[in-house]
Amino acid sequence: MCVTIYNSVQKIRSVVETGVSQKVFMTRFQYQRRARFWLSVLSTVLQLVAVAMLGLWLLPSEGLPVPWELVLASGIIMVAVDAFIYVMGTHALDIIPVTGKEALPGRIGKVARPLTPDGMVRVQGELWQAHSVEGEILSGEVEVVSLKDLKLLVKRAEENK
Repeated sequence: MCVTIYNSVQKIRSVVETGVSQKVFMTRFQYQRRARFWLSVLSTVLQLVAVAMLGLWLLPSEGLPVPWELVLASGIIMVAVDAFIYVMGTHALDIIPVTGKEALPGRIGKVARPLTPDGMVRVQGELWQAHSVEGEILSGEVEVVSLKDLKLLVKRAEENK
């Protein structure tokens, strides 16, 4: 399994260094997802073994009897929790953050300098040159339509119409 993880890292590194398309990158990235799955299964099995040993062997040998139903119920709960954590964690790790110019369309900004039709807007804490596609906008909120030559094309936000 360590070899698989190492190979996945090497493939990802080579993809990043060569600048291959994102589709190829995501295909190669699936190996890491498979490794996460098997590590999750392994940790769940080890947890179940530990609970079984504790409940059926160690505690009874110390004079603290534990019903096998309790051991079984705790094992089932543990598997359910591990499955939930795996699903939610995998979903969170598979989300590719959108940053840069791809993240700007649809964002809401505030007019910093009146758009007549050119001016300045503040989007996500950054000051941008902007051009209004709807004529003059003197104040209020705007929505980013697109980005052209480091200048945002904006329109009035739906709330201000």
